[in-house]
Amino acid sequence: MTDLSEYDWDLLVIGAGLAGGLTALLAAREGARVVLVDKKGFPRDKVCGGCLNSAALQVFSRVGLLDSLATLGGAWIDRYELFAGGRPLSIPLSGGLSLSRSRLDAWLVEQGQRAGVTFLDQVQATVVESENVESPRREVELVPLGHAPRRVTARIVVVADGLGHSSLSRQTKFEDQVHRQSLVGLAARARITSVEASPERGTIAMAVGQGGYVGLARDETGDVHLAAAVDPRVLRQSGGPGECVRTLLRQAKHPLSLEGMQLVWLGTGPLTHHLQPAAGHRLFVVGDAVQYVEPFTGEGMAWALRSAEQLAPQVVSGLDRWTPELAHGWSRLQQTRRGGWCRWLTGALRRRWLVQPVVAGLRECSPLARWMAARIDPPSGFSRNRLEPVPGPQSDQPEVATQISVSEGAL
Repeated sequence: MTDLSEYDWDLLVIGAGLAGGLTALLAAREGARVVLVDKKGFPRDKVCGGCLNSAALQVFSRVGLLDSLATLGGAWIDRYELFAGGRPLSIPLSGGLSLSRSRLDAWLVEQGQRAGVTFLDQVQATVVESENVESPRREVELVPLGHAPRRVTARIVVVADGLGHSSLSRQTKFEDQVHRQSLVGLAARARITSVEASPERGTIAMAVGQGGYVGLARDETGDVHLAAAVDPRVLRQSGGPGECVRTLLRQAKHPLSLEGMQLVWLGTGPLTHHLQPAAGHRLFVVGDAVQYVEPFTGEGMAWALRSAEQLAPQVVSGLDRWTPELAHGWSRLQQTRRGGWCRWLTGALRRRWLVQPVVAGLRECSPLARWMAARIDPPSGFSRNRLEPVPGPQSDQPEVATQISVSEGAL
């Protein structure tokens, strides 16, 4: 492999999630020489519910990836159930897909590789502080697993490494404002063979308890994906993530029992934060690294994809001619509050005393419930027949990006 430290890169993207992967792909389509790095080994899971709502599907449609996405065998979702201690509220959705992030993100990386993106996993990246605002390049330190650090330069760097945005640790001009009442994230996958068990395939379920809530959906494998947002104090008092999530499910009177299951839990730090500014000299920050949108029906993934779609033209413009206004403009755009309905609803979910009477009222007024559902997840032209093909043998499934080892001399 070519020594990356000597190659003339246009764009270096840190983080191969949805925001980073799509930004890299779109820039490569425009002829940019792009390298994409991630600190995890691929394919990998991450803390996420794995639900692509209609807004996310529209992004994939606009960039010409929807038909390829449909081959991954995602589970079609068209119903939402809310459990808050009594009889659940069930409302229709316009339609979306449930996919494990291990498969979805690896597929997006593969699409980028087909467009010309160079991808390396198991590489820790740190943006080097730059004092020269006139410099035509940015420098990044890359540390591949088991190897010494190397310096790589690119005309533009995009940071898309999630909530922790560890790649910005040496940058003194960025301030991360963390909400003092922020919840933390937990996620696991449970192998539940009974197809009748809640949640059924095609349904997003949310269970609201004291101090947090749990989202549940079946992915393309049939496994139940659990993604929770919980008060860190409740998590500590519970003695661990497993017992914390089991307690929330019991409080919400959700029928799924996790008793006796030895699940592997992933976690995050505080979810509610906002990075300021969101850009610097030849540097853009995108997706969860800027701010996190608490999901209701997949808004977080839609936000990441839409952000990448908006950023790609700015990157291409900056490669042609960089001006400070590109950075200022991106930071101003990120100041806009995202997902108004989603923020209001997830804020309400933190108040269990409020959720129970609201759920009871919406059950008695189905037109209002359907109206709210349409505001959260607007109708779209997508259909189950197009996006959930009949599953075939495993060999018929498309290959996804496999783990790429970094050899001596690669960096």
